Amino acid sequence: MTRELEMDRLRTAVELAGAAAHEIRQPLTALITSFDLLKLKPASDPAMAEQLDMMIAECRRIDAVLAGMLHLTEYRTKSYIGDIRITDLGTDRSEPAP
Repeated sequence: MTRELEMDRLRTAVELAGAAAHEIRQPLTALITSFDLLKLKPASDPAMAEQLDMMIAECRRIDAVLAGMLHLTEYRTKSYIGDIRITDLGTDRSEPAP
């Protein structure tokens, strides 16, 4: 792969990651805020409080993935299913570069 093609792919991946992160973070912030507000109400059901904690934790996990996407420094792909490769958006650095 030429250096120019590699830089073009990186630029495209970074732009896509930035746009996706921005668009996803807005509703994600609303969800986290709503879940936090629901936790402030007196809980008559302890199971509901546990569910809210789980939902908040998963939202924060999504936010961490988005943060990783915003720090792309190279264009990489990773295995997905079978022989399919997908763009590595910076959320998992355990696989060596091809």
